[in-house]
Amino acid sequence: MPHFPNSRGRTKPPTPLSSFDPRLRELLLQGSTGVVEVPCASRGEAIRLRQRFNQFRFAAKQHWGAEAPHEWEPLYRCIVQQDGAKLTLRPRDSEFDSALSGAGALGPTAPVLPPDFLDTITKDTES
Repeated sequence: MPHFPNSRGRTKPPTPLSSFDPRLRELLLQGSTGVVEVPCASRGEAIRLRQRFNQFRFAAKQHWGAEAPHEWEPLYRCIVQQDGAKLTLRPRDSEFDSALSGAGALGPTAPVLPPDFLDTITKDTES
């Protein structure tokens, strides 16, 4: 993994992903598809948690890099906004939903999968 120099030209090893709470990843993924509100005890805690989200995204990008962008790119699909002691995670460009819809852009739709889809996948891997 590459080491990035800081403002003084010194490098430090990247933070290992194992040092982060796995719930950070879960919340970022939820925020990439819908709005998630995270109440904090204080404004300071909200600031630190927002920084921790950003540190986690950066560490994931360093860890997986170009070899596995599918692992870290979804973490960047949401915005982490702070309002006092509350964080709001929401999809990027969601503030433009009404304008885009008004212009006739429908947006992506998820495919409808048959009810036995999971059974089909697991059956193929068992044989």
